[in-house]
Amino acid sequence: MSNAANPASLDLSTEELLTFGGDSRSLIGSNGLTQYGTCSFPSQAVPFGSCTASSPIQRVYDAAVSMHVLLRNAHARGELKQQIRRSYQQIDAAIHHYLNIAKQDVCVALTPSGTDAEFIALVLALGDRSRPLCNIVVGPQEIGSGSSTAAAGLYFDSVVPHGPSQTKDTPVASEIAGLVHVETISLRDADGRVREPDNLDAATEELVHQAIAKNERVLIHLVAHSKTGVHAPSISMVRTLQRKYPGDIMVLVDAAQGRFSRQGLLSVLSDGFLVLITGSKFYGGPPFSGALMVPGCYDRIVRTLPPLPVEFGNYFSRWDFPKEWSNITSELPHDYNLGLLVRWAAAIEAFRAYYSVPGLTRFAILRRFEGVVPREYAKFPWFELDRVVPVQFPAGEERLLESKTTVFPFRMRMPTSTGEPKYLLNAELKRVFEWLNEDISRFAANDSIATRRSLALKFHLGQPVFKGDAKHPAVLRIALGAALVTEVGMNRSYGAALDDRLNWLDDQVRMVLAKLDWIHKHHDMLAAGSKDPSR
Repeated sequence: MSNAANPASLDLSTEELLTFGGDSRSLIGSNGLTQYGTCSFPSQAVPFGSCTASSPIQRVYDAAVSMHVLLRNAHARGELKQQIRRSYQQIDAAIHHYLNIAKQDVCVALTPSGTDAEFIALVLALGDRSRPLCNIVVGPQEIGSGSSTAAAGLYFDSVVPHGPSQTKDTPVASEIAGLVHVETISLRDADGRVREPDNLDAATEELVHQAIAKNERVLIHLVAHSKTGVHAPSISMVRTLQRKYPGDIMVLVDAAQGRFSRQGLLSVLSDGFLVLITGSKFYGGPPFSGALMVPGCYDRIVRTLPPLPVEFGNYFSRWDFPKEWSNITSELPHDYNLGLLVRWAAAIEAFRAYYSVPGLTRFAILRRFEGVVPREYAKFPWFELDRVVPVQFPAGEERLLESKTTVFPFRMRMPTSTGEPKYLLNAELKRVFEWLNEDISRFAANDSIATRRSLALKFHLGQPVFKGDAKHPAVLRIALGAALVTEVGMNRSYGAALDDRLNWLDDQVRMVLAKLDWIHKHHDMLAAGSKDPSR
């Protein structure tokens, strides 16, 4: 039996249960952290890494504990399945409520991660499976690492939420994978610059026309905020294509980053677009709480679909899906995923806390972060921001979150003997990412007490993006997420007045830069593992 579907798993700690029912990315390493640099309990690190994942803040973790206790008590009474079913229903209702889609005809399927949701989108896009599918993935390097593989119907990780290990890059279900081919569109040109919107639109249109000419169905991935903040292709162009080829084109909005406005979410759902979200990323719930929003226009397709392949049971349980989908979930071997249920209970608390902060306060925090990061980074010439302009809206229309920059990618430049700048590559930035997230004061024995105190502070940033080289360097990312918005908006231990708490946020940006500056100056010593910076 899958650990995630085994009631005996409830006897474990909440921290352990939170890691069940995911894949290798959720596993805890010897350092107590996942490969994302997160843990499954509250961390001392300042959460600047929401564009990758976040360790839960206390109120979010407490919600996971409460759900765990509720399930354990229900199991002791012999009422576990009834309680699990109720909890799934309550989570579904809460997602509809907090994201303001309660009045919309929208079904929500819970998925162990955003990447797993690709398999459900595939099935919906294939429909009766009478025609092959061209799956157009935009920005494969700037969305989930396994998205392109999953988009082809293949295993993207050897560890699966349910069942034994699988072989990566092999079909999950041959009858699905055999009907799909993936086409990718890079968001950046050969010099690493973001391509012009018209260029990205033209590349998408060309692939669509080619697929339609071959009598293929098309699924277009519309990225609503990549890892570095890019939106592409344009919604207007995609809408035009749908009108031109009705019934042939479906759209999946990849909003896994969670950096969307609720008004924008309603808009794309009204267009009949599938929407992939997560309760982690921006919102700050535990990693591996994904969901696929399915507009009512898909009801007819769902009613006519054959049952999901039994192999999909490696990823999904019957109750992860809307009850109206019982005809297609009948072959899935498990009823539930305990880890997923506990993670989503925690993510719902993250939603609740974030939207409890008044809109004007949230706006002030978003605007403050958008201003302080460029200003402070400008003081350090060896850190180069790679800012992406937020999505543009018609005059007079502003959407609270989408209109603000909440992710700032930056490069780290090192001096060389030739005078030519050297940018740190992906693997090198990964070490910087790890040093920021740990106490490195032991390397500063000859420095001042104040310096050692600053180096003891922990900062969790977004993981490096791009497998760069000397010409196309990788970037780290400093990001604002709901955890920090909630803390600045509500936690009076950081100051009685909002201005005081905004100043606290400014200080966190300055302190992470101070630590980065020290790492820059002592990079070679740290890389060599020396404990004496003077060597």
